[in-house]
Amino acid sequence: MSLVIRVTDYLLNHIPFILLMLACIVSIWIISTRDKRRRSSQNVNTFIAYVMLLPVGIAGLWAFVFHAFFPAIAARFIGWQPSPFEFEVAVANLGLGLMGLFSFRASKGFRTATTLFAACFLWGSAIGHIRQMTIHSNFTPGNAGSIFYTDIIIPLLLIVLLMLYNSKSKHVFITK
Repeated sequence: MSLVIRVTDYLLNHIPFILLMLACIVSIWIISTRDKRRRSSQNVNTFIAYVMLLPVGIAGLWAFVFHAFFPAIAARFIGWQPSPFEFEVAVANLGLGLMGLFSFRASKGFRTATTLFAACFLWGSAIGHIRQMTIHSNFTPGNAGSIFYTDIIIPLLLIVLLMLYNSKSKHVFITK
């Protein structure tokens, strides 16, 4: 197998994790280059924005494309047989991806709604992965690899970041 094919395969197998790391790197770089007098809530906001944009938004669209247009590849990656269910997973990922993209510059309320959707969808997926591992011994990369871990970490990180932002922000969490 050529190096290009191996690198491409690796990147496609780890997109959410790579985008999560990229979101952290970009956020740290932006924070380190801005005026040190900026409030810490603005720094947390930067992290939230890039986590929403990259591992939620772009990764959601990536998953949509694979499940909608390459369902046999997506199913094989997860260790499933191809089925019409791939389209339902595709559309759920499309919704998550679009919410992530819009959350990049959205209000705290919209970001909270996006986090709720991400937590329900991704943690639900993680539970499905655990069931596949324990009941069916499915340890394929799309079921037990970095996708599984990012399904847990991304919503948890967003919840922590939103809580931090809320504690550092002068804005009221729920507006009337």
